[in-house]
Amino acid sequence: MTQNLADIDRYIVEAIRVRRSIQVYDELYCSHESVEILLDKAGRVFGVLQRALHDEIVISLSRLFDSLGYDTKGGRQDYLSQLNIVNANESILTENEQELRKRTAVLWEEIDIKSYRNLKIAHNDKESLVVPDKIVKHGVSTEKAKELVDVSIQLMICIKRNFTGSEEVSLPQNPNDKYEGYARELVGRLKKI
Repeated sequence: MTQNLADIDRYIVEAIRVRRSIQVYDELYCSHESVEILLDKAGRVFGVLQRALHDEIVISLSRLFDSLGYDTKGGRQDYLSQLNIVNANESILTENEQELRKRTAVLWEEIDIKSYRNLKIAHNDKESLVVPDKIVKHGVSTEKAKELVDVSIQLMICIKRNFTGSEEVSLPQNPNDKYEGYARELVGRLKKI
């Protein structure tokens, strides 16, 4: 039980970090006004940061929601993923947790990032880089990504409640501190320069 709770807490910390990155990306790069200000003040720098943050979010979502793990000569290595945590706690899932699990599965399917991650971020797939009709895309929007992570965090909190038998559970970080407004504040300061 202690290991399960520790894994859930570690997962929650990582999911909150990813959720914050998505929020910052949304505020910086998904607003016409923000993009104009960023381009005007430091376009080259913010373009590099946009690509880095985008790719970091795609990779981080993959870590949270992709597969079970990988095989090594020493045996199977499990990922700290929602899939592994849910599978390890299958026997205590309520109908509510099953619904949350299904919702994350639907969202994960909709954002469809596996090919993009494999061919554009992890590897330089020549064909997808040079052949126009072979361009690889994903279905990630900031809204879907935020919902995916939020639902997953809620699922982990529910599983933790099942372990403790209490509605009140201690969390390693505040999942409601989503860094809302932080990037808008930065853009506002840049606008004054």
